[in-house]
Amino acid sequence: MESQQILRILSGKATEEEKTIFYSQLEHDPEAEREYLSLKELWIVSGLNSNPTSRPDQAESFKTFWEKTQSRPAAKIRRFPRQIFRYAAMLVVALATGFFLNYLIPRSSTPFSIKEFRSGKGSMSTVVLEDGSRIWLNANTTLSLKEKKGKIEALLSGEAYFEIIHNEVREFIVDLGKIKVRDRGTAFNISAYPDDPICRTTLIEGEVELLDQQDRLLEKLDIAQTFRFENATNRYHIENIDPELVTGWKENKFVFIDKSLKEICQELEKWYGVKFVIEQRSLEQEVFSSVIRRSTTISQVLEMLRVTTGISYQIEEKKDETAIIYVR
Repeated sequence: MESQQILRILSGKATEEEKTIFYSQLEHDPEAEREYLSLKELWIVSGLNSNPTSRPDQAESFKTFWEKTQSRPAAKIRRFPRQIFRYAAMLVVALATGFFLNYLIPRSSTPFSIKEFRSGKGSMSTVVLEDGSRIWLNANTTLSLKEKKGKIEALLSGEAYFEIIHNEVREFIVDLGKIKVRDRGTAFNISAYPDDPICRTTLIEGEVELLDQQDRLLEKLDIAQTFRFENATNRYHIENIDPELVTGWKENKFVFIDKSLKEICQELEKWYGVKFVIEQRSLEQEVFSSVIRRSTTISQVLEMLRVTTGISYQIEEKKDETAIIYVR
């Protein structure tokens, strides 16, 4: 079966004549029928398509898709190298040891205390402060908390979601290097991976203040606004965004809305612990939209990309080393 033919059937773009011919072929080819049913299930699970959604429709498309796929079982895909399934096993172990592992920071009797928390590839974890405030850490994230009387200072490398209970006698600040985020009784999300040229702070509820390193006020955010800071130029701007598109990872989802293939591969690398090499530079900036459960295996994601976009890939496995996935 040709990928474009399958795509036309799955996306509902096939004519009645094309459908008749296609299903007739399946009746005489059991192996092709099994492959089609497997890909159809994967299509339902992933909902990946190569047409960017318009900005006004993004939030509604996201919510509709997730409601439809929430109860769907994961697809079973055949004909993949055996080695690639070890990344699915890694995911299960990481979820079991990471996401459900909570840390409680006790009150310190010393003038100040420093505690560091990590969330590895393929896992999430939560940090619980003594006052009940919670911090969720996305994959491949490090958080250091320096606590002293009247102040908690957080150093973040990666992505985290903060639910901070405001305390008039205790200041809470997240230091991102060139800028700081000061809590005012707030739920907010920060993405600040070292390899990302842009740092993003999104306000979910409450209030935050953006400061420079001299603690001078830069901006105050309104709910559903994102502060985008360019590390190389020190420029920034504020944009409106649906918070659900930013915090989907906290609910164990990949949310790709108008994301380039390069950005998608970077996020998949952090979660699955693989390395992507996009061999054609022209492919890097091609834009796609998708919502995928993080429990979906990397093999399923790759197959969905192959079917819907026409790209091909090759997996290079090296013993005791990171798998390299070549995309072309």
